[in-house]
Amino acid sequence: MKTPSSPARHRPYPAWGPGIAAAACATAVAYAVAHWVPALNPSIVAVILGALVTNLRLHAPALHPGTRLAGKRLLRIAVVLLGLQLSLPELARLGGRGLAVVAVTVAATFVGTRLLARALGVPPARGLLVATGFSICGASAVAAMEPVAGGDEDDTAVAVALVTLCGTLAIVVLPALRGPLGLDVADFGSWAGASVHDVGQTVATAQRVPGALTTAVVVKLTRVVLLAPLVASVGLAGRRRRAPSPARAGAMAAPARPAAARTVVARPAAARTATAHPVRTGRPPTPEDTPAPTAPGATPAPTAPSTTSALLAPGDTPVPMPPEATPGPPADAPARPAEGAAAPHTGPDDASVPAAPAAAPEERRLPPPVPLFVAGFLAAIVLTSTGLLPARLLADAKTLQSVLLVAALFGLGTGIHVPNLVRTGGRSLALGLTSWVLVAAVAYAGVRVAAL
Repeated sequence: MKTPSSPARHRPYPAWGPGIAAAACATAVAYAVAHWVPALNPSIVAVILGALVTNLRLHAPALHPGTRLAGKRLLRIAVVLLGLQLSLPELARLGGRGLAVVAVTVAATFVGTRLLARALGVPPARGLLVATGFSICGASAVAAMEPVAGGDEDDTAVAVALVTLCGTLAIVVLPALRGPLGLDVADFGSWAGASVHDVGQTVATAQRVPGALTTAVVVKLTRVVLLAPLVASVGLAGRRRRAPSPARAGAMAAPARPAAARTVVARPAAARTATAHPVRTGRPPTPEDTPAPTAPGATPAPTAPSTTSALLAPGDTPVPMPPEATPGPPADAPARPAEGAAAPHTGPDDASVPAAPAAAPEERRLPPPVPLFVAGFLAAIVLTSTGLLPARLLADAKTLQSVLLVAALFGLGTGIHVPNLVRTGGRSLALGLTSWVLVAAVAYAGVRVAAL
């Protein structure tokens, strides 16, 4: 029998084991469903499975550490491996006009979505994540921006759900619009690459038009290259906004006044009824103002020396107070504040009350301007550009990146709670749909202009 004092039994597996096993099973199911239903992408199925597990209350607490690990760590590893699919020479294939179309599309979508989020009342962190996902590369971009966005798990899950939903719609809608919009094969590939969010969704969309896949992938991966500069710029802006100003930093670093200098000393009641300052009457003293002479042979009572004679104006005459009403300060009393200094307030019967010591300023840890895995993403691009990696290794890395991304999307899908979406989903859904229309419209205009 286990007693309270007996040591807890150690698990034969790590805490994240059950959740990672569930993510692996969901990944296998997602690929199987996508194989049976080619119109569905494994990423889409993974998000749906994660949402079903949570909202059917099958997401047991034992699964939480593993699904959380999948939604964060595995997704970041997938972002790093995504860099192995890019190389700098591929950018030269687009030419100046193609690069301009990509840059304008990303900038207009990012800024426009953030303005729409503010107008719709969507939280800033959620609006930032949605803007990044729609303008760059879907869930991978959301994961890259999440450390500097300052949001919570709900914001990340909603952003991933929106880019997944709209990316799924693009697979069906964009090929159907090719004829009415008058796009040839190459232009449709450029439009799909510049407007569809996730890399897998871009491939699924372009494959429905024979001959458009190569152009779509090149344009899409060029958008992905802009992920690191975008995250870095937002991170630097956040650090600058959170950093204290020089004046505030100086005030926070100013030394506190000694407690003795801030101690309030009570005066006797009799002393507070009389004034220690001269009365400015503008008339000569009268006999009533002069104290009575002492008796012959008696020792005159000591009087406190006047310290306010320098305050008298010409024509003012000090009126001495009776000796018993003006007792001198005790020997150990603190010095009187200098002229012009604010005197402490005391009530009728205040006692000596030391002021509370100044609280030490709270140090706020600023987020890094560029997350470590985003730097790894850039390093992977540089490494691929050298041409030192064999093609077989790059192909295996691409497969591993796809598997890790699907597993991570299942983990993110477990964070989608339908009650939360119902409560705030109207504005978020409107933001996602309008952002999708915005990126499609800007990309189409750019492709048309570049073709002239």
